[in-house]
Amino acid sequence: MRKDDIVKLVKKHSDITFAMFTNGTLVDEQFADTLSELGNLNLFISIEGFREDTDFRRGSGTYDKVLKAMDLLKERDHGFGFSVCYHSKNYKTICSDEFLDFMREKGAWLGWLFNYMPIGSDSDVSLCCNAEQRAYVMEKIKDYHKRYQYTLIDFANTGHKSMGCVAAGTDFLHINSNGDVEPCAFCHYSDTNISNISLLEALQSPFLDRFRQKKPFSKNYLTPCPMMDLPEAIVELTEGENVRSTHLYHPESAKELASKTMPIAKQWRPVADKIFAGIPKSEKRMINILFWLLHAGNRFKTNKH
Repeated sequence: MRKDDIVKLVKKHSDITFAMFTNGTLVDEQFADTLSELGNLNLFISIEGFREDTDFRRGSGTYDKVLKAMDLLKERDHGFGFSVCYHSKNYKTICSDEFLDFMREKGAWLGWLFNYMPIGSDSDVSLCCNAEQRAYVMEKIKDYHKRYQYTLIDFANTGHKSMGCVAAGTDFLHINSNGDVEPCAFCHYSDTNISNISLLEALQSPFLDRFRQKKPFSKNYLTPCPMMDLPEAIVELTEGENVRSTHLYHPESAKELASKTMPIAKQWRPVADKIFAGIPKSEKRMINILFWLLHAGNRFKTNKH
């Protein structure tokens, strides 16, 4: 909706590549031309499968608008990706050869796949994938990548590739439209706001610092998330002074969130343990070395500040 402002910022910082997640419905000929001219702003366009699944989540007619946006970008040979939220109703579709082949044909260079999280007091828990469904997506995505060397990032199931949770300023941070500084785009809790302090000061907030110090939340990096995989962790983390729910429309306490995700987490843990046990020892050793190097550096920077 603020395309002109975004374009100005991207032009100003022409030495940086930017990625923008969008529903794609406002991508027209003019904006596609602008993106092509800029060269350093790439879109991740949200799509939930084919027409039925996409329009179910995003409204009637959205699917056709998404495909039109993709076509406009492909015509200009401008790089873009697709972004999927998978849940109990569409999980088989979004990791099928049929859908992934279609995304490649439409011109998507890569894909992000995010598991549905029941965030907000009005969320529908029935859409959460159970352990069997989550493992199914993990295996299918891994297989497709191996066969075609096509980049697919399965957010829920690649904790062992990122050495656990990446939130709270270690590798990732989120600032919502109200200015609240949150650990990640899905974790709507904060004790600080960017409107009245610098980014450096915000990164040193008690909540974010405590969040970083507690990582990793599990020795099994296939259970990295303190909201979906280890809900007891998010409850503990938010008990600090001044931490509040920053969900803009349907705020909920961490205890309320945990009451929804705890049964899902308990079901996933034994499955994750079995999968993690099957990872080659050499890969686990490299993961542990990289994790130690990364977090030793972060602890040094934190102590230095």
